[in-house]
Amino acid sequence: MSSTPLLPAPSAPSSTVRTYITQTLITTHSVPLVLAEHLAEKWDIGRGYELRQASRDHLQRVFGDNAGLCLYHAVREAKSVAASRGLSRLQVWSGYAADTTGLLLAGVVILRFMPNVLGLRDRRDPIMWAANPGWWFAFGTCAVNSAYQRGIPSTKDGLLLVGGCLAFLVGIELVKR
Repeated sequence: MSSTPLLPAPSAPSSTVRTYITQTLITTHSVPLVLAEHLAEKWDIGRGYELRQASRDHLQRVFGDNAGLCLYHAVREAKSVAASRGLSRLQVWSGYAADTTGLLLAGVVILRFMPNVLGLRDRRDPIMWAANPGWWFAFGTCAVNSAYQRGIPSTKDGLLLVGGCLAFLVGIELVKR
């Protein structure tokens, strides 16, 4: 299997979308040119945006079960490639660091507060290391850096920026104790 062609821009006209569909069927599924063009003609209207947003069921209704499923997976793969294309190593690692520290922070919060809520420990004996502001500062740094490196192009990155700032505030409050 060859690599998937680049997705058409969201504003691309239907003719460009048909060209993409033809190229995708030929390069990724070895469909003969005549059949690929015939299938692509079924995309009569709709921009690149509609192709990107199309559900599997919709593509299967338009192109048939096999071709629709193949196109659905090709579009999903091309979207993930487009999302990761152009990111530097620092940007990729910043995202991993933010995700990892976010999971660690969730574990810390659970270890810090859940035993008391569930009555498993004496309320005067909290897990003190879990209230360490270092966890909050680490997550805040990783989250803000990740959002900054990627330029806040998505909702996830916007949430990372807000969550990182809030984590800094929690860390500062814990240091004040």
